[in-house]
Amino acid sequence: MRRTKKWWARLTPRDRSIIVCFERFQNKGGNQGNLPDDCADCGVCGCPCLSPGPCQLCGDEYDKALKKAGE
Repeated sequence: MRRTKKWWARLTPRDRSIIVCFERFQNKGGNQGNLPDDCADCGVCGCPCLSPGPCQLCGDEYDKALKKAGE
């Protein structure tokens, strides 16, 4: 779906910031040296998670915001 003014208007300011932050910072995370090799920091919120990339909570928030905009 294209992101038109109407698409963005369906979102609250918080939902908009979730989408922008997730898409901008999802690949910025990494292991800062204080975590085991199989863990990494979430690129969005900075919390440690068991896989590289965004944590489950950030992914869920992103999915909810996209679903809300697509309705």
